[in-house]
Amino acid sequence: MTSPPALLDGFEAIDGQGNLWAQAPSSDLYTWTPAQLLQSCASTMPAIGLAAFITGPIAFDSQGSLWTASGSGYIEGYSSSDLGASQSTGPSWVVAGDCGAPNLLCNPSGLAFDSNGYLWVANLYSVLAFAPTTLDQSPDAGLHDPFPNTPADLTLTSAAELDAGDGNLPYARYVFNDLAFDAAGNLWTSIYDYQANPATHEIVEFTQAQLQNLDTDEDPTPAFTIHETAAQQQAFLGWVALAFDVDGNLWAGSQSGAGPNLFRFSPASLAKDGLPDITLTVPGDPSISLAFSPIPAGLPIQP
Repeated sequence: MTSPPALLDGFEAIDGQGNLWAQAPSSDLYTWTPAQLLQSCASTMPAIGLAAFITGPIAFDSQGSLWTASGSGYIEGYSSSDLGASQSTGPSWVVAGDCGAPNLLCNPSGLAFDSNGYLWVANLYSVLAFAPTTLDQSPDAGLHDPFPNTPADLTLTSAAELDAGDGNLPYARYVFNDLAFDAAGNLWTSIYDYQANPATHEIVEFTQAQLQNLDTDEDPTPAFTIHETAAQQQAFLGWVALAFDVDGNLWAGSQSGAGPNLFRFSPASLAKDGLPDITLTVPGDPSISLAFSPIPAGLPIQP
C-alpha cells in the first residue's frame, strides 16, 4: 500500500489512548495515533489497518475491546488483544436479534457505553441496554449463523402503544437514530417522531434516574426536547450523530440537505430553550459520527 486509504464519511471513534479509529468504504478499519493526528491524516499512513467487516457505528468498552453494530441485527465485539497490529481479524463475540420483540436487536444504528459498562443501542423503535455480563456471555464467532437471540437487559420504548396493524411487532412512536451520554449520566438521543403532526425531528433527553427506573417504566417521558424550528421543517432532514465536548456543549450532525449540517447546543440552551448557539455548514457528512479528541473528562466514553 503506497498511499493511505481514502475514507468516505465512515464511522469513527477515539479510544482511551487518543487513537482515531475510522471505517473505510471497504469496511476495513484504520487507526491513527495522537502524534499522527497532529499531522495531516490525508498524507499520513495509518498505524494499524485491520481487515475486518465493519459496517456500522463503533464504541470501545472499558477493556479496550471494540464493539460495532450492523444493520442486519447484529452487534459484534472485537477483543482488544486483536486490535494491536495490522491483520485480518474477526469478532470474538456476537449479539444477535431478529426484530421479533422490542427487547431484541433490530437495525441498530448507534452505540454508547455508560459509566457502569452497559452498552446502549439506538435500535430503530427502541433503545436497548446490554449489561457487561450479558456481553461477556454472548456466543463467540465460532458459532454459525443463525446465532441465538440475546434479549436486552433494559429496554426503553413505547412499542406497546401502537400496533402496526399487521399482527407483528408493534411500532413505537420514535425512530431512534444515535445516542450520547452527558457527564451527569443522562442519555440524549436523536429521534424521528413520526406520530407528531407534522412529523418532526427531535433530540430528547432521558435522565439517569429515568434510566435506572426502566425495569418499572420502559416508556418514560423525555425530560427535555430539542425541537425543529419552523424554518427547519421546510427542508431539514434531521439530526443524527451526537457528541458532547469538554465544556458540556452538545454537537449534532444532520443529514445532508439545504442549510447548515452541524449544530452546537450550549449547556445554557440545554437547560432552557434548546436553540443552537452555533450552526455550521461543513464538508462531508457529519451525521455519520462525531468524536472529540482527547475524550472529554467525565464522559462515559470508554475506555
